[in-house]
Amino acid sequence: IKWICPTAPTRPITILGGMETNAWFDIAEISENMQDDVESLNHAALSIANLLSEEPPNIMIGIGGIGLGAAQALYLASKGCYDTNQRLQIKPRVVIGLNGWLPVWRSLQNNIASNPGGRDRPISLPILLTHSNDVVPYEFTHKCAHSLLMAGFQSTLRKYEGEHNWEEVKQWLRHYLGL
Repeated sequence: IKWICPTAPTRPITILGGMETNAWFDIAEISENMQDDVESLNHAALSIANLLSEEPPNIMIGIGGIGLGAAQALYLASKGCYDTNQRLQIKPRVVIGLNGWLPVWRSLQNNIASNPGGRDRPISLPILLTHSNDVVPYEFTHKCAHSLLMAGFQSTLRKYEGEHNWEEVKQWLRHYLGL
């Protein structure tokens, strides 16, 4: 197993009053009605996919993140199921989103359905989405997880009070990576 943990570029973030921090995309609010910075999400998805495409074929690829990183990982994984851009066609074995959400979650089913062959791919991609804080409202995380499930992904949502149950996350990884 090889872990690659890329760091997002530094950029001003609207929700933080323009303060610069490491982030894959800009965000003005966290809610189910938020406007997604699709241009930056696409740019970051391509950068991450290019990084992962250099891995040898015998490497099991998994993607994940925390907060904004989780949102980016979920976006990349779901977009790879319907985007015709061959550079985004990485095939992760697992996806983990800790305290995150799925950007453009409302259009996921339509995007997959409108792509020939797109319906076949999500079924084999297990996704673990967790929630353990109040930054992202639980109801929003639940709707994103449901959207993934309805689109055909093996989506699992776990809600934790306080800290994550890291033993459960490790067991989930062991199961889906065959370790």
